[in-house]
Amino acid sequence: MVENRINDNLKDDALLIWDCNEDVPNTDVRTVYWRGFRDENSENHISITALVDENANYLRNQYLAWIHDLGESRIKGRRLLDHLEIRKGLSYWWMTLFAEKCNIAKSPQIEDAIRFLAFEKFVNCDSVKKIVLETTNKNLSDTFKIWCFQKGFTLECRLKKKSTDNKLLFKRIYRFAPPSLQGMIWLFRYLFSHWSLRGTGLEEWCNTKGKLTFVSFLFNLVPESAGNRHYESRYWGRLPDKLVAEGNTLNWLHLYVRDEILPDSSSAAHYLKKLNKSANGTQVHVTLDTFLSLNVIFVTLKDWFFLRRQNNSLQPELLQTEPFDSCIWPLFRDDWNNSMTGQHAVNNLLFLNMFERAVDALPKQKACVFLKENQGWEFSWTSLWKNKGHGTLIAALHSTIRFWDLRYFYDARTFTCTENNALPWPDTIAVNGEAAMNTIAESGYPKKNLVDVEALRYLYLLKNSSQQRQAYKASDRSAKLLVLGDYMYINTQKQMQLLYKSRLYLPKRLRILVKPHPNCPINLEDYPELEIELTNASIQDLLQGCTVVFSSSQTSAAVDAYCAGVPVISAADPDTFNLSPLRGVSGVKFVSDSTSLVKALNSFISSDTQLVNNYEYFFTLDNNLPRWRSLLKNALE
Repeated sequence: MVENRINDNLKDDALLIWDCNEDVPNTDVRTVYWRGFRDENSENHISITALVDENANYLRNQYLAWIHDLGESRIKGRRLLDHLEIRKGLSYWWMTLFAEKCNIAKSPQIEDAIRFLAFEKFVNCDSVKKIVLETTNKNLSDTFKIWCFQKGFTLECRLKKKSTDNKLLFKRIYRFAPPSLQGMIWLFRYLFSHWSLRGTGLEEWCNTKGKLTFVSFLFNLVPESAGNRHYESRYWGRLPDKLVAEGNTLNWLHLYVRDEILPDSSSAAHYLKKLNKSANGTQVHVTLDTFLSLNVIFVTLKDWFFLRRQNNSLQPELLQTEPFDSCIWPLFRDDWNNSMTGQHAVNNLLFLNMFERAVDALPKQKACVFLKENQGWEFSWTSLWKNKGHGTLIAALHSTIRFWDLRYFYDARTFTCTENNALPWPDTIAVNGEAAMNTIAESGYPKKNLVDVEALRYLYLLKNSSQQRQAYKASDRSAKLLVLGDYMYINTQKQMQLLYKSRLYLPKRLRILVKPHPNCPINLEDYPELEIELTNASIQDLLQGCTVVFSSSQTSAAVDAYCAGVPVISAADPDTFNLSPLRGVSGVKFVSDSTSLVKALNSFISSDTQLVNNYEYFFTLDNNLPRWRSLLKNALE
């Protein structure tokens, strides 16, 4: 057992907890690595990351239970859920950062909370009298102060300053501003950058004859179609064209995301006007920002003041309830303030009010399909759609589900709640393959709501399979490495730095192609002496000619490569959990330093690759889309 192994190692009366980037100084004191992995040559070193990995299911469930209990906390005789009722039957709780659980981007401190749960559960401190904490994280130091006080330990906290970048001066000032001021700054910036979309397509939306609505992102468009006044999104593949060909009129509510194709709201408005004109009534396109107005801004501010009043009234007693009176609460103070009065609150409330105008203006609908990522706005849309009396609501899982992407997981009690303000839930969840189906079914999702459909984003894998991609032979003495970047800058930076550090030891005659994520460009000048080529070609074309793929730590594009039969090397970030969608998949190599990267590359390049298409387990694929068409046909009857 893990616990017994640790107990045998803990013999001294002092424990050093190391949460710094520097190497641990030579010491005989028992050391807990808060991040990274322990020194295998020392029995006195313990890795919290390894503990989390060994006890992943238990710790994930424990954290999800804590989140559930927070929402159910009773203050003044009522649940927190009920105190935060923002519309009839809709609790604002489901839009908070707590309920969203986005540990990947919005709430990285969730991983520290889970590390602390692992530390508290599996590290026996019976023989410990003193704890020394080296960290740059003040909230983590506050957590240990509470815990040590409760346990009667002496704590020596060595809080170090974080390194800063002068180029980010404005962001630093913004970060230290009061949450309410942050919220107002965000609102003004958002209105300034999205105001051009106001009213775009509104007349067509109000007078549409269509009975089927899609809610999607105005992002990830196929460039060629965008230039030809035709809407084609990689999220939806060929489904829209098939539905239109069968006589359906489609309504599209887009959430605009800036990218290279539509770099600003003016270009997005111009594009939508062209789409509506060329569609001749078969498709209607608006954005959420179409419904911006002075009245929407006024009601948003009114809702914001409601949250501020509730926060001021509830917070003193809230912190006395059992779930909030926890050692890990200091880690979540910023999320609470952001959710109740800051940028996140204003964002949620603005979207809520724009959705409200959109659903009110839309003629009676028989069905709606929206992309499901369990973001806060999805729950406001779900509640508003149902309260308005529209038809079947279908949530589409469009990508893979990663074990540590907590957005997709809930405490099982969440699904059985029948009280007011319960989690707004769609009628049907369209699941894109066996892997996702098994994952969410095992985690407690109501099986009656799950329907197997084709993976629209991955249909090109059938084409790759039919083309019989030529196997790589080591005797060819040439190889091509495809580097797939991440949508988060920090992940892409770590991945590229790892490649750069390996430059002197890479196999000779290795051609390196780098495909950045559209939202995270890469500057070649940052990597001198490394011969690389940037490409924006489609991943299906790039996979046809590559030998090995080197993916970032989180990108779902790694699954594309694996399913196409291409060997995959994934950058493993020792400072975080394994967020790869290929976690636990046989044959995938995870590397965290230049030595292991070079070794993995040489291993794949020095041997002939046996190309096997592996998509059957991950995705349901059929070009005719019989499952999708059947699901929507039944919803429209």
